[in-house]
Amino acid sequence: LTYFYLEFPFKEVPGLDSPQELTFLSRFVDFTQTFAKPEEEFQTDQKPTKSKVLARKGIFNPRQVTVKATPVQKATTPQQKTQPKKPLRETSVTIKGDWNIVAELAKQNVDRLNYDPGSPENLAAYSSVLAAKRIENINPKRPAKVSTSDEHIYLPGTTTPAEFLQLPTAKDPVFQDIIQSDQGSVFITDLILSTLMNFTRAVYPWDVVVEKTSDGKIIFEKSEDSMLDQLTVNENAAENMPDEEEPENSVNNPKKLWKESIRINKAFQMQAVKQPEFKLGEPHPSQSPQTAPFGYNYRKWKLGEDTYVVVRSQVDAYIPESSNALSKLVAVNEYDARITGGYRRKLEAQRGQVLAMEFKNNSCKMSKWAAQALLSGVDYIKVGFFSREKPNTSTSHELLGVSKFRTADFASQLNLNLNSCWGTFRAIVEIFKKAEPGKYTIVKDPYKPMVRVYSTGAEKQEEEKF
Repeated sequence: LTYFYLEFPFKEVPGLDSPQELTFLSRFVDFTQTFAKPEEEFQTDQKPTKSKVLARKGIFNPRQVTVKATPVQKATTPQQKTQPKKPLRETSVTIKGDWNIVAELAKQNVDRLNYDPGSPENLAAYSSVLAAKRIENINPKRPAKVSTSDEHIYLPGTTTPAEFLQLPTAKDPVFQDIIQSDQGSVFITDLILSTLMNFTRAVYPWDVVVEKTSDGKIIFEKSEDSMLDQLTVNENAAENMPDEEEPENSVNNPKKLWKESIRINKAFQMQAVKQPEFKLGEPHPSQSPQTAPFGYNYRKWKLGEDTYVVVRSQVDAYIPESSNALSKLVAVNEYDARITGGYRRKLEAQRGQVLAMEFKNNSCKMSKWAAQALLSGVDYIKVGFFSREKPNTSTSHELLGVSKFRTADFASQLNLNLNSCWGTFRAIVEIFKKAEPGKYTIVKDPYKPMVRVYSTGAEKQEEEKF
C-alpha cells in the first residue's frame, strides 16, 4: 500500500467546517487504486495503427507531416433555369381606338360565385338523331381506319358529303320566334355559353359579340371566323403545348392541329351512328337533306328577377341499349406519341391513365363539352380516341378505342360544377343589364384568365381576325 501526503484546503470546501480525518476522505477517494507504470501501455482491443508504431520507433512523427492544401474552388453562382420563351399572342380581334372598356372579369372575381337556376323549361325540340353504334370493342389491336379529310366526311351510310349547320343566334328562325314572343331576355347557343362559363380555363384568345336591343334583350353571337369554332389541342398542357412558332405549312402548327381536331370530331360523329333514327321533333327550319343529323333543344333557365336565358343546344345521337338515352359524341386525338405515351401502347392496359392525361392537357375543351352535354340534357358522352395513321399525315387516322361516360361522371372527373358555371355567366349578364343598348365585344386576354368587355358603338364593326 502506498501512502500519499495530501494538502487539501478543507476550509475552502463548502460544507466542511473543520479538517476531517483521512478516513473521512476514503468515502470519496479510493486509496487502494494502483496506477500503471509510465512505460506501460493501456491495454485496448484495438491494434495500434502503423503510424503509431513508426512514431514509437522515432521513424515517423505525425505532427511533422505536411498536407497539401486542396485548391480552393471559386464560388460559382447557381445557374438559373432558363424560362421558356413566352409565345407572342395577340387578341383574336383588333381593339380599335374608339372602343371603351366597360368592365373586366378575372379568375379571382368569379371563382367563388355560385348560382342554381333550377330545372330548365323545354321550349322546343327539333329534328331527329341516329343510333350510336356499339363500338366499345374497338381496341389498338383491332383499330378502325377513318378518313378525316373534308371531302370524305359523308352522311352516315351514304356517299353524300355532310353539311354542318353553322347558324348564328340572330339568324336562327326559331330564336327569332322566341324573341318576338318575349319568352326570354337573354339568347345564346351552347357553344358560346360553355365558352363563357369556362373562360378561366382558357389559354388561347377568343371573342364574343353581344348586342343589347332597345327593349333590353341581350343576344350573344360569335363573330365570323370565330376562334370559338376551333377545337384546341393540348391547350392546358403547360409543358406540351403545340409550338406556336411552328411553320404555318407544318401539320403540327397549332392552327393546323385545331382544324385537324374539328375534322376528326365531324368524322366520328358521322361514322359512329346508324339507322334507325329517333325523332325529337319537327325538322329544323334551317336544315336540308345534306345537313348532318343532329337534334336541337331550346331550353329556358331563370337567372334572376325578370331575367330568363334561352339556350339552343345540340344532341348528337341516342343509345338504343340504354332506353334511347341521348348522347354527345366527341373525339380526342394524339399527334405526337411522345406526349401521350402512345395510345396504341397504353389504351388497352392503362386507359385510366390516358384519360387522366387528356383531362389535364385538354381541361378547357373537355369542360366545354361537359357543360354542353349538361345544358342539352343528354345522359351520356362517348369519347373516341384517334391517332394518326402516319405521324406526318393529318388526313388519315385510326380509331383505337371508345369510352362511354355518364354526363355527370364526366363533369365530375373535370371538377366541373354547373352551379359555379352559372354563377360566372350570371356575373357577365349583370354587366350587360346595367349597360346602355348597343353593340359590345367580350375579349379574352391572350395571356391571363381574364375577359374584358368593350363598347364598340351602335354600328356593326368589321373585325380584323387574328
